[in-house]
Amino acid sequence: MRKFVIGFDKRCFILLLVVLVTLLGCRNKEDQYYLNNLKKLENLEYKASLRNEKEIKRLKREIVKYKKIVDQKVKASEQLGIYYKMLAVRYLNSKMYALALENLKKALKYYPENPILFYLTGVCYARTAKSILDDDAKRKSMLELAVKYYKRAIDLDNRYRDALFGLAVLYVFELKKPELAVPLLEKLLSTQKSDTDAMFLLARTYYQLGDNEKAVRMYDRIIKITKSKRRREEAQKDKEIIEVEMNGKK
Repeated sequence: MRKFVIGFDKRCFILLLVVLVTLLGCRNKEDQYYLNNLKKLENLEYKASLRNEKEIKRLKREIVKYKKIVDQKVKASEQLGIYYKMLAVRYLNSKMYALALENLKKALKYYPENPILFYLTGVCYARTAKSILDDDAKRKSMLELAVKYYKRAIDLDNRYRDALFGLAVLYVFELKKPELAVPLLEKLLSTQKSDTDAMFLLARTYYQLGDNEKAVRMYDRIIKITKSKRRREEAQKDKEIIEVEMNGKK
């Protein structure tokens, strides 16, 4: 038994030695491989460095040349975008909504994150929808596009007064969804506290939704802050109509 163990130990020792020699041989070959390639790489880098210096100088010259061209193109694009904006506004002021819409879409290609352009596009779709009397599907489609563009304007600037008010008007008068106008108008008035147009619309919206007490309070707010005699009288008249209705229900 002891003889067997000793024999076994010798065999293990010999096997281990063979493995170590093999590994060392492989390691030496691997080291030599990397060493040879590093030498080659150094030589290549040195030879390439001469070419690279010339190439870098050439590229620098090209960069200066093409940078001027790029700057010119960017400037031209900016000017073209401004031109489309100005043209769109002119058409819009002339109530030529189709032409205004055409130029607004072109301007948006140059300024895709401009909230004013999205708002004006919404206005064009909303105004165009009003002119469609014989095609309910087309009219609805136009109104939906108006909502989409108003919302995008608000996404880009969540305090954009005109977009908030425009979308609220659309919900109250065109889409008959006054409940969706309330949060828009309340948000608007949280920053534009003296905006009587928004107050009148919100008071009307509260009344449509059956919330007469809120409507009366909003008219009281208008009466208190407005400097316009006409608007004060208008608010007082609307308030009295609601109060009569409330007392009649009692």
